[in-house]
Amino acid sequence: MSIEALAALMATLLLAAALIPGKNSLSWKNRLRVWGRLLFLGGRYGEYNDYLRGPVWKELSAKARRRDGFRCRMCNSNWNLQVHHRKYPRFWGTESVADLTTLCQYCHQSISQH
Repeated sequence: MSIEALAALMATLLLAAALIPGKNSLSWKNRLRVWGRLLFLGGRYGEYNDYLRGPVWKELSAKARRRDGFRCRMCNSNWNLQVHHRKYPRFWGTESVADLTTLCQYCHQSISQH
């Protein structure tokens, strides 16, 4: 088995776990979109910015903001909130809410520069 095939299999298994219905799971509509991406497009969104404008990211980032009480996790501000990836997934749309954190613009810029 090639490294690419193994990576795709691992990503699919991780995604399957993320798509199981539960407290932090995606809506059925967005689950189907993610599965479609994995099955028909090799699991990759074209560009990161395309992903950030898509419905899966909007749903995940809204869940992260709600979980964090609409406050920055570093300074507790509620000004200009952004959602930050603690770690980037191999395939966009496969991250869980646990991989995300809410930050204000200032704190997000300060950690992104390091």
